[in-house]
Amino acid sequence: NHKNDEYYIQYKKSGIKFISIDPIRTETAKMLNAECIYIRPNTDVALMLGMMHYLYTTKKYDKAFIEQYTHGFDKFVPYLMGKSDDIAKTPEWASKITEIPVATIKELANIFISKKTFLAGNWAMQRAHHGEQVDWALITLASMLGQIGTPGGGFGFSMHYSGGGQAASGKTGIGGFSQGRNKIT
Repeated sequence: NHKNDEYYIQYKKSGIKFISIDPIRTETAKMLNAECIYIRPNTDVALMLGMMHYLYTTKKYDKAFIEQYTHGFDKFVPYLMGKSDDIAKTPEWASKITEIPVATIKELANIFISKKTFLAGNWAMQRAHHGEQVDWALITLASMLGQIGTPGGGFGFSMHYSGGGQAASGKTGIGGFSQGRNKIT
């Protein structure tokens, strides 16, 4: 299903800067003329942790958003800082795992916090052992950026799938199956 193709053309013409963080240069990245940052496969969480550590230690994250709209950040920070496992999730730590230079990790964090940023993840990243962590990390990073719910900001997953992620006001979603007469126990 290629419902989003017409939107991609509009996005490309709009001047939006796209950054693709992927082990390969995808067809979408090519079409959008995205800046490509090549990451070692399955190290997305390490990259996001390195960015979050940098945002936290430089106090560039949106503390007001975290305090007002999230719960449990105080339980995440000890892990981020290495208090719970003796491994601080610094950009240097992340660089060794992801093969992305420290300067690039910091630059990404600075871009994301200083400009309207929409983090587009995908469900495929989580199809591995402990795969839910990549989605949790993306949502935590988006929360630290403080742009969730703002026009052009926030996060989403599988934005390409069947027109997902496009304006859908008044659009009917896919229906479910009737439970029928069987009891759920």
